[in-house]
Amino acid sequence: MLAIPSLGRVPRTFTVPRASIPAARTALALLEAGLLNETAPRTSPAELVKQGLDTWLDRHAGKLRMFNVALRYDDGDLRVYRDEEAEPKEKAVMLSMFSTNWDAPLIGERVKDCERAITGLGETILYWLNRASAHVPVWTPSSALNAACWCYWQGCNDERERIEEMKLNDEAGAIPDLFTRAQFDSAIPTWASSPRERIKREGIEHLASPRRTTVTGKVSRALLKLIATMKHAAVFEAPDDPPLGPYALMLRWSKDDPMTRIWDDASNDLAESGEYREWITQSCIPLDDDFDAQLAETLRAIEPWFAVALALEELIALIVPRPQTIAEVFRGY
Repeated sequence: MLAIPSLGRVPRTFTVPRASIPAARTALALLEAGLLNETAPRTSPAELVKQGLDTWLDRHAGKLRMFNVALRYDDGDLRVYRDEEAEPKEKAVMLSMFSTNWDAPLIGERVKDCERAITGLGETILYWLNRASAHVPVWTPSSALNAACWCYWQGCNDERERIEEMKLNDEAGAIPDLFTRAQFDSAIPTWASSPRERIKREGIEHLASPRRTTVTGKVSRALLKLIATMKHAAVFEAPDDPPLGPYALMLRWSKDDPMTRIWDDASNDLAESGEYREWITQSCIPLDDDFDAQLAETLRAIEPWFAVALALEELIALIVPRPQTIAEVFRGY
């Protein structure tokens, strides 16, 4: 029997099957955290968990418009999730966060406008988009170049070594179909795919003066806000090899760039190898005496992610003319 302190019309005690105990423990923890409504109707522990996590997610992600965020709850054996040496009876809860958006807004023209208006501003915007991607993964020109290096050129910066290998392996007939670095660079300038911090923090602060009502002033203020929020957010790094992890938002440089082709080829290769993962962050919480505290700490650790996502949305909204639909992205591809 499990005793519930207070849950309105839900009985204070109820009997649950052994398989539902992790969900019941989680529901109690969410109740103590104030994430369950005490007037909730009679329902199962699993449904209560869903209600509590939905409340938490809406509280932190409710203002997001570009990022489609979901939090998945699973429970099962600890040895399956994390510890192979755990006893069969030891259980754990797994929380996985997902966020995907395939509208793929085009950023190239507005970023080039910023670069033309103030030398180095467009490049610095892309530099900080890449830095922010360590917290909220965004598919940028740099992401596409890294994936191309892995997918087409075996980790090299261009295709030269790959071509030599193909010749040695009697695969010369396939060389004309190999995607090249020249094709990439003809669509996306080098300063966009390998951006540097051309304008330092002090320069951005000067450009962000409230007196500047131009687009560059608004972009600079949004950039400062993004940099500030990143200080408090955990880093969720994708695997180094291969360099293609889950992306919360897909950006493109222009409608004619190869970024969609690269994503498609690289993700297909990873899917075939079984190495691709869709979750951004995943936490395994053992069902032990510290479960309540660990669950609360896990949720607290994720919360700064949403502040970075909101700051990213504010910046990206200033450098896109309008979002593209998925049909437009793949039209003619």
